[in-house]
Amino acid sequence: MLVSKKLRIILLEDEKAISELLRKIIQGFGHEVLAFSVPTACPFCKNHESECLQEYPCADVVLSDNMMPNLKGIDYLKLLRTRNCKIIDENQALMSAAISAEHQEDIRALGCQFFQKPFMINTLQSWLNECAARVSEDRLLADL
Repeated sequence: MLVSKKLRIILLEDEKAISELLRKIIQGFGHEVLAFSVPTACPFCKNHESECLQEYPCADVVLSDNMMPNLKGIDYLKLLRTRNCKIIDENQALMSAAISAEHQEDIRALGCQFFQKPFMINTLQSWLNECAARVSEDRLLADL
């Protein structure tokens, strides 16, 4: 089922096959996907020192694997928070096959979604539909 609102989604996944599969699935749902193999490759995360100066969010959704090179997904989500990221907290998610109880608590405290790998594609699709419902019809996104 396609959604009526096209979302811009940042996907952070270092395993090429998984990244490509998720990108194709999410695009099949009708969304735009910006996929990166490391969080530091994301153009919106280049400078870890400064606060986000964008007037509008760069994307509607962030979906990150936890075990990433250079920066764990949980640390990336925390960094977004400290940098004043404009993406809605509930529209940020972490994926992992194994995660500590401490990180599970961190995810809850951040207000983010968690997907235990492997997960059902319909679960991802339902969450993306919920994300779309949280995004205003007249929202603006930062230029890429």
